[in-house]
Amino acid sequence: MRVKYMMIWCGVMMCGLAFAQRVTFAQKELNDFANRLGEIAADRPECLTWAVTEYEKAFAGKRAGLCDSAYLLLEDFAAFGIDLVSFNLPLSQESGEAGEKYRRHLEKNYFKIIRSESGLQAEADLFALQSRLRPFLSPETFEFLQGVEAEKQKNTARLSPKELAEGACFWEDFVTKYPLNVFASEAHDRRDAYLDALIFGNEAFPLFDDNGKMNADYRKVLQGLEKEFQQGKRASKTHQVAHKFWEILSHNNFTDGPDIWLFTF
Repeated sequence: MRVKYMMIWCGVMMCGLAFAQRVTFAQKELNDFANRLGEIAADRPECLTWAVTEYEKAFAGKRAGLCDSAYLLLEDFAAFGIDLVSFNLPLSQESGEAGEKYRRHLEKNYFKIIRSESGLQAEADLFALQSRLRPFLSPETFEFLQGVEAEKQKNTARLSPKELAEGACFWEDFVTKYPLNVFASEAHDRRDAYLDALIFGNEAFPLFDDNGKMNADYRKVLQGLEKEFQQGKRASKTHQVAHKFWEILSHNNFTDGPDIWLFTF
């Protein structure tokens, strides 16, 4: 029996050592990639293309979890590591055929051109990067990125109560299905942002009217979430928060008051 126990113990130790070695090696690969990103000339229009090339060389055939983590580094580089001033200055100076040629060159290299009050500006086209790297990413990470991209197409300050509830439930489902995904923390934050607007109202849909009476659309949506809570969705934070708020609203006869103002989640 003692020999059998020692064999099991040695097997567990070897598995643990192998796992630790994999983690250490993965971290080294990520560190190496971060260093290569740091060596890229961030003031050149081709910098994102070079970054994508480095990513594909480093992570071809690697497991999706590692590729997801490396994508985070690439996205951080695209968001914070590039010198956008260097790209935007020529946009304001070049005109005619030369300006059009420069804009096409930027778009070819994973930038998109947006028009602002100060004129044309370039910024990283994350959707183009994600589409290019989709074969490397896990399905759940690409699902997250698609959800974010869909949000960009909406005016989040003017979402209806129904849309706010749908957004909260979408991100709730994501964190429930993929609690260990590299974007799980951000999905938590997105869910809570939807919940905050659902509970306290937004710019286009105040929770109460000038007489302190509750908006009928909010009441209908929260009543639906309360019904789902009673039917068994008790592990969902979205439904837990909606349930607690519904109880306070019911006690307040669905009118505004101090209990509503002090509600937190």
